[in-house]
Amino acid sequence: MKRWSAASKYLPWVVYGGLALAVLGPLLRPGFVLTLDMVFTPQLRMPTTSSNDYVFRVLLHGLNLFIASDVIEKCLLFLVLLLSGAGMHLLVKAAGCGQTAGAYIAGIIYMVNPFTYDRFMAGQYEVLLGYALLPWFTRLLLKFLAGPGWRPAVWLAASAALVSIVSIHTIGLLVILSAAALCVLLWRRRGDRVWRRNVLKYGGLAAAGFVAASSYWLVPLAFGHGSVAAQLGSISSADQSAFATAGNGLLGKVGNVVRLQGFWVEARGMYDLPQTRVPAWGLLGVMVWGLVVAGAVSLWRSGKWLTVMIFAISAFTGGLLALGVLSGWPASHVPFLAGFREPEKFVALLALGYALLAGFGAAAVLRYCREQGGRVFAVGGTVLLAALPLVWTAPMLGGFGGQLRAVHYPADWTAMNTRLGKDRSDGQTLFLPWHLYMRYGFAGRIIASPAPAFFDTSAIVSDNPEFRGAARANATPTKRALDDLLPHAAITSDLATRLAKLHIRYVLLAREDDYRQYSYLRQASGLQLVAKSQTLELYRNNAYEEE
Repeated sequence: MKRWSAASKYLPWVVYGGLALAVLGPLLRPGFVLTLDMVFTPQLRMPTTSSNDYVFRVLLHGLNLFIASDVIEKCLLFLVLLLSGAGMHLLVKAAGCGQTAGAYIAGIIYMVNPFTYDRFMAGQYEVLLGYALLPWFTRLLLKFLAGPGWRPAVWLAASAALVSIVSIHTIGLLVILSAAALCVLLWRRRGDRVWRRNVLKYGGLAAAGFVAASSYWLVPLAFGHGSVAAQLGSISSADQSAFATAGNGLLGKVGNVVRLQGFWVEARGMYDLPQTRVPAWGLLGVMVWGLVVAGAVSLWRSGKWLTVMIFAISAFTGGLLALGVLSGWPASHVPFLAGFREPEKFVALLALGYALLAGFGAAAVLRYCREQGGRVFAVGGTVLLAALPLVWTAPMLGGFGGQLRAVHYPADWTAMNTRLGKDRSDGQTLFLPWHLYMRYGFAGRIIASPAPAFFDTSAIVSDNPEFRGAARANATPTKRALDDLLPHAAITSDLATRLAKLHIRYVLLAREDDYRQYSYLRQASGLQLVAKSQTLELYRNNAYEEE
């Protein structure tokens, strides 16, 4: 019995680990998984700016001293899936689900769904890490509110700080969850003064602990310094419009949100949506919603209406925010709200509520199956319900349906990096074509420019996303000057001199995308072609030596 108890304790980790391997599949081969925003390079460098993920970046840099960066990338993706499934499994069990199969089904739904599919395809692994830690925080939150004390407060603060390190946007989700749970329990225990006093005292301790642990980025932010402050200051109404939740009108947006979709990238056609690959996809979604409703009814009838209220309120709030109710005037006048320029991230709260309630709904359905048909019906029902989310988001399995693959950077990139490293001057390298995002042949898709992270030299790349007037990612005076100069560079007689004034020693042209538009570099006075390979051309700015 003891051995079985110990084995059953670790069984969820084995199950979700196996499912994570089934999702990643061929992506585990050597090489990098390069997607829109996930652009790992052979060297993970030390961060140079103070931001919320500074500690996370330092950790990755330290690991890269001993572990290859493509292995680190695969481990992060594996952890996202493993922590998502196991975290939801444990949350459902802690919420009182006595049916183990229900906890497994909840974990699978939270792990494999349209929201996680979208974010994986876009490479937003930090958002996914925050999402994976959400049920872990929720479990600690409910434990703290059940019995406030200094130990639960410390754990709660530590979990919130950990979330903030990997995903600043997920902090907003933690606030909503905490507010929903606190409001419901304050009403339920409105006559318990001791409990209210302890919540206030130890809740303040948790908040202070979070602020202290996050002071390395909160203090600069408070004084308007650091990359977080710079990003908040650059966001405008154009960003809110560009990254608004996708959908044709309000009803279209509501439909996308309740399906855990609406990510702005969906409309760009960069990958297949699950409904384009799965027959009767809408019917499968209705079946998932049926489990959610069944779970809410089952919990209410069993007297656990507090659980229903907490997750229903947080999911409803998340849904409203995902529709963009904070856009416009609130985002312009309320501090930090502007940072949520992409409101679809709040759909994560719906995914959390769906998974938890669906787990209880599955438990209720399986109890009914056992009562009506015995063990055989219960086993058959378990298999079908566990397969439901896997079929609903089937393109996630097997390396995302072959849409993603592990690739290597061209060998001449490494050779060019070695050549540039031999130049000991303090000049910078201008990387062209002048796009933040573009299609690279070796990646097989549109990705963010890997040049700044790949090359040891200081590589200047565009910070313009070129998407519906969205703000530049990291505008600097040099980049603004290049924005003005490059469109007219072909007819600029003193191009080399003007580049030298911007401290540009080299121009590195990747033979990708629209590189032919930069053919004028060969005729430009003062620019000398010093190296050419299959995918790169390197020009030395001789005018730089005269500066």
